[in-house]
Amino acid sequence: MSNMYKDTEVWPVFKGCRFNCTYCIPSFQRQSKRWGANNCDKCYNYEPHIHEERLNKIPSSEIVFVAGSSDLFFCSTKDLKRIIEKIKAHNPIKEKTFYFQSKVPSTFERIKEDLPKNSVILTTVETNKHLFSDGTSYGDYSKAQTPAERLKDFIRLDYERKVITVEPIMEFNRSFAFQLSKVPNLEYIWVGYNTRPDEVSLPEPSKKELSRFLKQCKERDIEVRYKDIRGLDKYDGS
Repeated sequence: MSNMYKDTEVWPVFKGCRFNCTYCIPSFQRQSKRWGANNCDKCYNYEPHIHEERLNKIPSSEIVFVAGSSDLFFCSTKDLKRIIEKIKAHNPIKEKTFYFQSKVPSTFERIKEDLPKNSVILTTVETNKHLFSDGTSYGDYSKAQTPAERLKDFIRLDYERKVITVEPIMEFNRSFAFQLSKVPNLEYIWVGYNTRPDEVSLPEPSKKELSRFLKQCKERDIEVRYKDIRGLDKYDGS
């Protein structure tokens, strides 16, 4: 099972990323390094690469997260299409839902016409700010394009099924829920704090601010699925 999404199994057919997000270092990168130490130098170094031997090993779970601990932006179009062809060949055996995620929504422009109907595209939008109250900027935590730019691109992207991951949630402006509500075909969002606060320090909203954000999402008919919200009561519409 994946620790990222409930009832989901990761298909590690592609591994690696160069965005070097600080919150991924103690999780995805460390996990890849442990496995790669005795098996794969590229996994050990978190270098983007496809695993040929895994192309025919699609997980048996109903929801499959394609390369869930990596970013598909770094996967070549040729290899992305090979992965999709394997999915299409597998689909008649058992209908599944496939998650494809990238912090660069334009990645999906390369493949959206090839994706089977049971595919969902996802992006991560941790915040709608670039500069934080502690004097840091988003660039201090990730080499990816800013979440604000990412959200604009995701809004413009024409696709039938979309999901956003707001995790690890970072300090945000009050317009955040409103901006998320502008995403067409948004099925739901995942929301959660940084799960390794002892290892990675991030500028975060208070529980009061998060609670207000969850209420605003509810008011805008955005379905929220919860990850680690540190004991905060889930907003129930009251």
